[in-house]
Amino acid sequence: MIQDVDVNIFYKPLCVRIDHLIPTSPGYCKVVVNGFTQDAFLHDCIVKCGSQSLLSGRLVSQKIGEEFATADVEYNYPAVTFKAVLDGPRGKFTFHSDIVFGIKIIDSADVAYDWFVRVQDIFPYQLLDIIRATGCYLVHKHCLSHHISHDFDWRITFAEAESKLFEYHSDKTALKLCYVVIKFAIKQFSQVKKRSYLALKSYHLKTVVLWIAEQSGKLPFDVYTIDNNSTLGALLSHIISTYRQHLHEGYLQHYFIRGVNILEPYGVEECTAAMHLLDEFNRKPLATVSNFDNANMNRWKFEQFVIVSQLVVVACLCFSCYFSVVGELFVQQIYVVCAVFGLIMIVKILLD
Repeated sequence: MIQDVDVNIFYKPLCVRIDHLIPTSPGYCKVVVNGFTQDAFLHDCIVKCGSQSLLSGRLVSQKIGEEFATADVEYNYPAVTFKAVLDGPRGKFTFHSDIVFGIKIIDSADVAYDWFVRVQDIFPYQLLDIIRATGCYLVHKHCLSHHISHDFDWRITFAEAESKLFEYHSDKTALKLCYVVIKFAIKQFSQVKKRSYLALKSYHLKTVVLWIAEQSGKLPFDVYTIDNNSTLGALLSHIISTYRQHLHEGYLQHYFIRGVNILEPYGVEECTAAMHLLDEFNRKPLATVSNFDNANMNRWKFEQFVIVSQLVVVACLCFSCYFSVVGELFVQQIYVVCAVFGLIMIVKILLD
């Protein structure tokens, strides 16, 4: 099992306002940090561009990557990944932690002002206060726009606010299950076809699901129940079709920032390839769900196989030690009994 976790690192002295940001592409900007040219940590990560001093995401990433570099940390720009093998409730699992440098935006509520106005009658005040306090921040991520250098690309992210919203929508079990199934299918088909679908991003799918969750009361789909295969299938098809329609139009409204189209950086070729894959999902919805079930079932069968094998080995060792005085023939008979028992259990696991 592999557990992926993103860890945001914030340099406390560095906080920016909206007027410190130079918009470039939808959701992206450059960061002006004139007041930090002599800062001990940032001074060698700031590049003079005319009258302005811009923060280079590449230089910050390199600095963090070089300082963290150990046997357990991989630095593959722009990612800094910590890897460890830990003990879990069902054995060992691999822990991957992506270390991300973030920049707090002080007046982040102003960035999402239109969103707060729009949803004030949809969500409870307590949730809105939490999201307002959480705010948004900047991370270094390459923009797909065709410009010479990506060193100064910073993306505005509401990742923590999105997590809070997903927690609020936790009662919409069917909707969240469909999100996981589609996300898994995109990843699996990309690996099978050995192709990267640039316009199919988890972030895009998450945005589509958040829009649907907000409008769930007006939809003729059950977003709560997972026991009814018919309604669950209809919801799955609706999400896929909605996502495809956005790709066809080349427009998907940013969930928090009005007027920002998060599909704008993608060309017709990327969107067309993404639509073809989603069409494949819609043509074979049962196969899409079955692949998801089989992946989880195979993992469960493997775990059961390991447990049974360990029990058989332990039983053989115990019998061998305890009955060693009885004679070699009896011990061999015990081995045969354990082997038959283990074989029956393994066959049963495979047939379930």
